[in-house]
Amino acid sequence: PPPTPLPTPPPTEVHVTECATIYSILMSLITTFNTAVYAKFAFAADETEKEKLYYFWAKMIFPLSVTAMGISFCLKPRREDRPYKIFLYSQYIVYAFGTQLLSLIGHEFRTYSIIWTCLLWLLIWPALFVFAVKFRSHLAELSNPDLSKFLTEDAIMGGMIVGLGQLVFLMFTTIQCEGKKDDWKECERTLYSQFALSGIVGLYVTIKIASGVVPRNILKKHVISRKNIFAMRLNTEEAVQVFGLSIAAACSIFLLGNFGAEGKFDDDTDKKIILGVGSVGGGCLAVTGVWKWVVIRQEMKRGEEESGQENLGEPPSEVFLTEGSSFWFYSGVLSTTVTTGLAVAGAMLRGQEHFYVDDDGWGHRGQECMTFFMAIMPINLILYITSIFSQPRRRSKAYMWKLRLHFASFAYVSFSAWAVWDVRLSGYWVLAAHTAGAMMFTLLFHFGLKLRASLGRLQDKDLEAFFTETLLRSGVKALCSVLFLFFRTTKCMFESESFGFECFNNALCTSMLSSSIILWWFTLCIKASVRSEWRNDLSLSIEKFARMKDISYLRMTQGLFALVAGICGMLLFTMLSLLDVENREDSHKDNRKIAYVGNLGQVSVGGVVISEIYKTIKAQRRRLSESESNHLEEQPAVDEEPVEECSWVF
Repeated sequence: PPPTPLPTPPPTEVHVTECATIYSILMSLITTFNTAVYAKFAFAADETEKEKLYYFWAKMIFPLSVTAMGISFCLKPRREDRPYKIFLYSQYIVYAFGTQLLSLIGHEFRTYSIIWTCLLWLLIWPALFVFAVKFRSHLAELSNPDLSKFLTEDAIMGGMIVGLGQLVFLMFTTIQCEGKKDDWKECERTLYSQFALSGIVGLYVTIKIASGVVPRNILKKHVISRKNIFAMRLNTEEAVQVFGLSIAAACSIFLLGNFGAEGKFDDDTDKKIILGVGSVGGGCLAVTGVWKWVVIRQEMKRGEEESGQENLGEPPSEVFLTEGSSFWFYSGVLSTTVTTGLAVAGAMLRGQEHFYVDDDGWGHRGQECMTFFMAIMPINLILYITSIFSQPRRRSKAYMWKLRLHFASFAYVSFSAWAVWDVRLSGYWVLAAHTAGAMMFTLLFHFGLKLRASLGRLQDKDLEAFFTETLLRSGVKALCSVLFLFFRTTKCMFESESFGFECFNNALCTSMLSSSIILWWFTLCIKASVRSEWRNDLSLSIEKFARMKDISYLRMTQGLFALVAGICGMLLFTMLSLLDVENREDSHKDNRKIAYVGNLGQVSVGGVVISEIYKTIKAQRRRLSESESNHLEEQPAVDEEPVEECSWVF
């Protein structure tokens, strides 16, 4: 008889315990190239070429090289043979101490600031070397599965691909600016902003890689949940993380506003401000990382067995988040108060004629106030919407009056001041547009209060999902989109070195676009106000959309509004890239075009929002009446008709 075939053993999982040598060579080439730039700077004869080599190329590549050096220590943690350690340690010594020595030689020991900076780095490099060696030895002690996961996910993907990719992307804008300008000093703002921002990004990548050695079960305990942030229930460790990361993010936003702006520095003050902001952001990020590492290290020393015994009991009962912190309400009040103050100041300081500046410059200051008012208005709208919906179950008369007074002081006072300022600019016909805008905001506030009452009737789990997912997570996404547009205005301000009429149209255009984004986010809040088991019935199925049948007139009108809003958004974004700030008459014409298109887009998005609110409230009342009369359970489920062909409209 033929022999019985033996069973095939399952394939054994292959663990990666060290990365390929090509990655180590690539990291070495990056640091060697930066060292070569310093060497060429030290022995260059032409002073102009010297300045360009040091202040442009050396500083531009420095954050990338430091991050690449840190990744080199993580690639082969179990290699202890003499040739590899000589290669690794010599690479570090040549780059760390060689670049500082070449920097001193290039400056010929003439500048005290350069000397003190080099001496400071000569103290920092040995400390970083000791930390890198200890971290590498800790990596070698990891088990094969943990080490394989660290090398593939953290070192290669998180460090080399994502981290170095971000730093190279930041370098491209600086290189592009240098290629367009005849004098490299025209790119000083971009260069120093890229240098400081790359430093913060490189430090964040380093902290992210270092956290990869922490066991996942311990690391999850120290991740701040969105639930605790919204309720503001933070312990000392979480408060330090939120405070440090917020300052680092704010510093990065400032640097990103300068990033891409072309022009020289008028004096060393602007340069010191950019480097100081980068130092503050990097310092707060470093303190946050060290604090978190100390807390996690103490927990790791107690041992996993002790922590496992503590978790043997019954899991605590889950408490749902049903009310946000009062911090969100008062932050909305503070931000809208500042915005209203800018609008009132702009109306009071406005000149009598178009772009009029009197002897004291008050007309120009009024223009600056209105430019800032337009630029920060969308950010304040996000905080205002968050303040309204942060505590939906509070229905006392005093609290409701606070909401109404907050709306009146923000909307009516701001629109009145804006109308007074705009009448002097364009004439009395603009009063109709401002009146329509105030009426639309009043209608949105009226439906917003109804939506707030609907949120208060949600179940606890649905209300918590609304706070953490829709209001906080989607709100952060909307804020990022708004900040992307806000950077376009700040870039114009830094390039023109003015906050007046030169950038007013940019601010107006970004304000119109951002308001539409915020209203779209508001529609997500409307959809989340419905119970989770009812949401499928309220959404339009893709089958009906494909056949273009059984669609109500309300949904058709809503789709038409969305189409008009999308076209207006594309036109505004196109106009944002083509604005001419040199000619004042053209700027005035652009102002009217932006006002026409922007108001049409906002009215269209407002129509989408109001129709969504009306549809949601009507459907909720119908479902509640059906559930009370027990008709809901008796109705059989209706299967969607399969789509055999799409509508001829497509």
